[in-house]
Amino acid sequence: MSSWPHIRTLEIEDSRTFSEVTLHGLFTALGLCPQLHTLRVPVNLATIDIDPDAEPIQHTSLRSLDLETSKFQIAEAETFAHIISAWLPCVDQVQSIYDLSWVEVNRYLRSSRAATAPYVLRAS
Repeated sequence: MSSWPHIRTLEIEDSRTFSEVTLHGLFTALGLCPQLHTLRVPVNLATIDIDPDAEPIQHTSLRSLDLETSKFQIAEAETFAHIISAWLPCVDQVQSIYDLSWVEVNRYLRSSRAATAPYVLRAS
């Protein structure tokens, strides 16, 4: 565990089993990896086990997030997009090669980012 603060890329793949990593576990691990830039893991989103309205502990180095939902569908796409937006401010979208459940999450995430982006004034 002493090397965790130095990890920049973390990829966990195991197509034979379903993930037991929850959102709470995911964000706990992120707290141990302050320099993490790329994360690719399977995650269990059967329930959202963190309070979406809690004060987020922002992880600002993560840029690439690739999640697989195992056998579970994302029931609360808007809530999950809100969590990603608040806790992972530098992640623009969730990548997933095999899972189309993230399309709706990414739509909410783009909408959330657009609503909070500063307006640019242009001279005409």
